[in-house]
Amino acid sequence: MREYFGKFGEIEAIEFSLDPESNKRQGSVFITYTEEEPVRNILEKFHTITGSKRSDNENENDSNTNASMIPSPKKKAKRLCCFNDKWKDTYDWIREVNNQNRAFCTICRKEFGFGCGREGDVKAHMETVSHKSRMRQASVSKPIKSVFMSQKDTSVQSKIAAAELAWAYHTNKHVLSYHFLDCYMKLSEVTFPDSEVATKISCG
Repeated sequence: MREYFGKFGEIEAIEFSLDPESNKRQGSVFITYTEEEPVRNILEKFHTITGSKRSDNENENDSNTNASMIPSPKKKAKRLCCFNDKWKDTYDWIREVNNQNRAFCTICRKEFGFGCGREGDVKAHMETVSHKSRMRQASVSKPIKSVFMSQKDTSVQSKIAAAELAWAYHTNKHVLSYHFLDCYMKLSEVTFPDSEVATKISCG
């Protein structure tokens, strides 16, 4: 053993694993080199040692030694899944990105990866706590454009919303209290009884 592996570099120690009960060799050997380079050279190829003298213990464990030297078969590499445009029909929040193994979630505002799970990984992201939480927030939140009154929208409800927004902005800009704003709006109902907007405006 030392003669064969000594060709690769200077050996510091050789240790055989022993069975704790029978004190016989188990077929494994540990070789320690003084440098790291011999180890890399040895691992680059498969080694078979023949023609060496063996003790009775070595012969008894020959089958175990040979078995441990047989390399295990390589696992078949799994193919990663690519983005599928049909997912957009089912999940309106998913968008394609430059990386074909990733996608962008418009709800979470971030990318997530998917591989061998394919659409299952998309569903897994949909079931995350953060995604569900943001979905609930999106369902109850109104787009900001719905707060403002367009030039063509002259309904009373839109005028009320515009007035409330204007007063909210004024209160915040001048660091006024919520109590002041509430009192003013209630006062508007009394001072402007003929105004449909003034009588219906409120803090919420």
